Order: sequence, then C-alpha cells, then structure tokens
Amino acid sequence: MRCKDCGKDNRADRKFCWSCGSALPAGCPVCDFANEPGARFCGQCGRALEAAAKPPAQVDEDEGDRRPVTVLFCDLAGYTRLSSVLDPEDVRALLKRFFALVDAIVDRFGGAIDKHIGDATMALFGAPRARGNDAERAIRAALEIQHSVPGLASGLSSPLALHIGIATGEVVASSLGSSHHREYTVTGEAANIAARLLDHARADEILVSDLVYQATKHVCEFEPAGLLTLKGVAQPLHAWRPLKMKLSTSDGQALVGRRSEIA
Repeated sequence: MRCKDCGKDNRADRKFCWSCGSALPAGCPVCDFANEPGARFCGQCGRALEAAAKPPAQVDEDEGDRRPVTVLFCDLAGYTRLSSVLDPEDVRALLKRFFALVDAIVDRFGGAIDKHIGDATMALFGAPRARGNDAERAIRAALEIQHSVPGLASGLSSPLALHIGIATGEVVASSLGSSHHREYTVTGEAANIAARLLDHARADEILVSDLVYQATKHVCEFEPAGLLTLKGVAQPLHAWRPLKMKLSTSDGQALVGRRSEIA
C-alpha cells in the first residue's frame, strides 16, 4: 500500500507508514478499495471498516523527559585545513575512522551518540539510559578518545588532535523533528555550554564545566582553565581541564556505626 504523503510502499497490514508515520488508507477486506484513513465504511461496497473506525491518536509534540544529562562534544582540530589538502575520498575515509573510534569508546563507557555534525560528534551520558555516574563516564570516555585519536594519523603528513567540551545539567530529552524526520535528542543549557566549551578548547584539550568538575573531582585530577565568558551563556563560568583518573577513589573518611552490616 503506497503512502500518499511520502510515496513509500507499505505492507497491506500496516496502518501507519514505516517511513513518515502518516496514517495509511484503510483497505477494505472485501473489495480491496483504499478508503481514507479513519473511514468507518467502505466507499465502494459499503462494508463497515471496524479496524479503521478509530482515528489515529495524536502525538503530543511537547512530551519530553526532564533529566540530568552530561553532554560531550568533540571534533578534529584543523579539520578545515585537512579538507583543503587531502583528497575528498581521503577525508571521507578519515572521518569514517574517527567516528568509528569515537562511537565505540562512547558506547563502551555507557554513553549514546546523539548526532554527527560535519567532523563533530555529540554524545549523551544519562539519556536515554541513566547510570548514576554519567559525568565520570563522560570524563573517562573523553580521556580515552584524546589518547586514541592520534593513532588515526597514519599516512597523514601531520599529527591529529581534537577538541572536547563537556557539560552537565538538566535537559529535556525527547523525540524532536517533524513528520518527515524525527530523532531522539536533548535540549537545554548543558548542550549549549558543552558546545561553547568545545569552541574554547585548544588542540588536544578537554574543557569541562564546573558542575562536571564538582561531580568527578573525587575520581579525576583537574587543573583550572580559568573563568570563561561563553556566547549565549548569561554568566561567566569556571572551566577545568581533566588530566588523569585517580588511582584510588577513597576520600579517607572512615565508615562508622555499621559493624553488624559489614559483618
């Protein structure tokens, strides 16, 4: 059955198009006449169309899930220069290796790829699945990406480096788009801050927001990157550079009053 909106062919038993989600014509089981979506009676033989009697439910476009999420942005340093000196096929091959590497590392640390934009990757830690230590997972993924990307430079005339920006905060996670294209993503200040930190980061530098630092300082060593004024962010914020993960996460505080539980 062909969708009248996008022209894609669908199975006869489908009620909604697999491509665009539009309601499909209600086929009559007696005469095969294609009735309008929601029709109660066949326009050719008059038979009652019970399956089509109920109109398709309307989707609430504003429905979303408010949750704390850590957003990671990373892209290649000097990508414009690389594009100007490399053959387009070589650039494409490089991007495929870069995205494969980044995506695999993000997945290994429990994150989800939100999108690829040009040479940039946006990853989410905490959506659609939260694990409780999502900021730490994002830091570990960023350090692993930073360590691994230079290995992609084999055959290139210059080394590879990248920028990374990480921020955490409350966002709305939902499916966003139109009837032609929808995708799961997040909206909120955390995504904007992560993108702006990416812009400020130098080659081979990771910058994280103060909230990320506060959430992970017990497991990671940092150095201050100063007070940054970010475009689109009302107040300047403190940024930090993660250096390495700590060998021990113990804070030196004794656990008291739990002898029977420990035993």
